[in-house]
Amino acid sequence: LCRFCNPASHQLLDIALSDSIIDQPILSTLLKEQQSFTDSELYLQLFINEGEWHDEVQIERANVCPTFLELRASPIIENGRVSGGVMTLLDISQRKVEQQARQATELQLQSILDHAPALISAKDTHGTIILTNRQFSLLKGPVPEDYIGKNVFDLFPKETAEQLWENDLKAQKSGRVIETEETVEHKDGSQHTYLTVKFPLRDADNNIIGSCAISTDITERISDQKHIRMLS
Repeated sequence: LCRFCNPASHQLLDIALSDSIIDQPILSTLLKEQQSFTDSELYLQLFINEGEWHDEVQIERANVCPTFLELRASPIIENGRVSGGVMTLLDISQRKVEQQARQATELQLQSILDHAPALISAKDTHGTIILTNRQFSLLKGPVPEDYIGKNVFDLFPKETAEQLWENDLKAQKSGRVIETEETVEHKDGSQHTYLTVKFPLRDADNNIIGSCAISTDITERISDQKHIRMLS
């Protein structure tokens, strides 16, 4: 049961200072039906398990956009026994808005990557793949998302991996964009030649932290050029 609620909590929860919530169940009174954790579960965590409790909730407030709260509760222990608990409420609405904006941007970026008609990938300075797009499903190997976190030498035959990594190192060490041709195997066993642009990736302090590759399949173009030369 609630024994004290400061004015800031009243304001945050749209509870009038004149409305007494003393001796009322704390979660159901403060958050009404908007909590995911019940009063009995809070009691069990604080008084039986003697542990801390944490939750995030979204509440509706009059004339205010939906508010996100972070709730934390800790037991009060006196003479070796739990005598109560302290709960703090923190408005994390701005953090949530920024988080949702980042997630939306990441989804948009991934959609652009997946619909680009090219292989797009990024590696760190150790050759570990940190990004791929959907076009990697054309290659002989795992599904695109399973490339993430694996080293280039774990995913490709030694000769192919050495070719790919050598070009990545050229871009990373030179700090410039390089253009080269690379050959990789598709799922059907055919060898495809790609025109690849590789460039260094930098952090906020301009340090090189990896490289990105954008590769366009030019196998058909090369075949057509050979055919034309044969006819001429």
